[in-house]
Amino acid sequence: MADVIKINTFLTDMSQYGEFSKARNEAFPAGVPASASYSTPTLVLPSLLVEVEAIAIIGSGS
Repeated sequence: MADVIKINTFLTDMSQYGEFSKARNEAFPAGVPASASYSTPTLVLPSLLVEVEAIAIIGSGS
């Protein structure tokens, strides 16, 4: 996770942003990379609530 430089997040229910933010902070204990969050009515599978796209530069976090 140290090589991740940016994450884009797509949420189908923005009222859940607080829970997502908590999980994101746990996933990045050294600090959250640059990020953007977007509200979307649906994802590819209707049962999905969140999609996270990560951009990383291999070796940048070492």
